[in-house]
Amino acid sequence: MFMEERLGEILRRLEKDGSIRTADIQADFDVAADTARRDLRILETRGLLKRTHGGAVRPDSTLPKNYTPRDIKVVRPNYLAIAKRAVELINEGDVIYVTGASIGYFMAQNLPHDKHFTVLTNSIVIADLLRSYENITTVMPGGEMTPMGQFCDSLAEHFVADMRIDKAFLTSAGISAEYGMTVERTTGIGFMRAIVGSAGESIALYPSHKVGKVSTLRVCAANKFSRLITDSDVEDDQTGLFEELGVQVEILNA
Repeated sequence: MFMEERLGEILRRLEKDGSIRTADIQADFDVAADTARRDLRILETRGLLKRTHGGAVRPDSTLPKNYTPRDIKVVRPNYLAIAKRAVELINEGDVIYVTGASIGYFMAQNLPHDKHFTVLTNSIVIADLLRSYENITTVMPGGEMTPMGQFCDSLAEHFVADMRIDKAFLTSAGISAEYGMTVERTTGIGFMRAIVGSAGESIALYPSHKVGKVSTLRVCAANKFSRLITDSDVEDDQTGLFEELGVQVEILNA
């Protein structure tokens, strides 16, 4: 789960329960104590909660009813640079898949208006953004929606398995040359594999701190990707390993 998604879930729990403990954030989202406290600090600066000893409470009786990642104003420069570079790879008439993660959201904000193409997304947040593009045909899979507004169950998996995708723009908890693309949880892993299987070209969008990182479960091997786009903080030995597998590595200054 990416930061924007985690912050949204924290707010939803606050709206439901009225309070949340730092220890619960650590346990439920598998993050360190410093990360949990940072999340609460970010939300407090936006007036969305009030921190207390050991957690946080709602600042008043009501939080935003339709909270989405759009309400988070933190934009990491490297994430945005990677997203903008990915957008440059879209051609007229392409059918593309855009990840439902934060980089995918930044892609959706910067898609071209002068080309006609089709976007497959399993995120209702991204799909809502795409409504403003007259040049884009938007396709969404069906199935059961997750609390984060995504479709990634077996119904969605079967849907995308029958699609022709020219380019799939993907990211996850980590990617390494040895173990490939990895995720933290089983949710949606079959869907991601189906996307890779249907894609003529899979493009990995990973900020440098996720390159070389290995998480719990493998989605696919690294050589399933034609290209890895990352930022200039990536370690040289990591890029070399990907290039040995035939993966083109693009390093951006962000």
